[in-house]
Amino acid sequence: MEIGKVSVIIPAYKPDDKLIATLSGIINSGFKDIIVVDDGSGESFEPIFEKVKQLPACTLLRHEVNRGKGAALKTAFKYFSDNRKDMLGVVTADADGQHLAEDIKAVSEAMIAKKEVILGVRDFSDPAVPARSKSGNRITSAVFKIFFGMKISDTQTGLRAIPAEYLSDIALAKGDRYEFETNMLFLINKRSIPMGEVKIATVYIEENRSSHFRVVRDSIRIYSLIIK
Repeated sequence: MEIGKVSVIIPAYKPDDKLIATLSGIINSGFKDIIVVDDGSGESFEPIFEKVKQLPACTLLRHEVNRGKGAALKTAFKYFSDNRKDMLGVVTADADGQHLAEDIKAVSEAMIAKKEVILGVRDFSDPAVPARSKSGNRITSAVFKIFFGMKISDTQTGLRAIPAEYLSDIALAKGDRYEFETNMLFLINKRSIPMGEVKIATVYIEENRSSHFRVVRDSIRIYSLIIK
């Protein structure tokens, strides 16, 4: 598989050394191009990003202020479209160590083989999944199926492999924060872009305390989209 022809995109806001461990694992898995977006983390996180810049294959993009995960992904998508004309596609992953290198590779390989968007989906029957994540995903998955006819096992996953030919369309999805990822799914459905799933390891570190997902505010953003 041509893993070296897939760019890994990682939005990062106030990361710790788990980001460096994640990047090292990705590089060791055979990826040759990683785009990290510092989403306005601030000066105190500069030592982490200095380590990022020293890693081979890593390109660091910066937001002066925090603009949100969706905005960070859009920044990376534009950079990819402008500067990676010979690449097969991208795979988005989180900076907090919850996406393993072997799973990032697995969704990328499936994307290349099937030429479709691939979601890395967790097993929500696993007892390691926090209750709030389990119940939230069950509700949104049911809503997607009932109202949109979309069967998605993990609506909140940040691990998504996207072929280059679909990226410009998907980048048009609205939103600058977590709702952007929900809007991506709506747009994929609307444009009839082929989509599949690959099961991935279910990793929650300290019950997902490092997540920057704001339960009330970001949930309201996501559910308001569904209501609309």
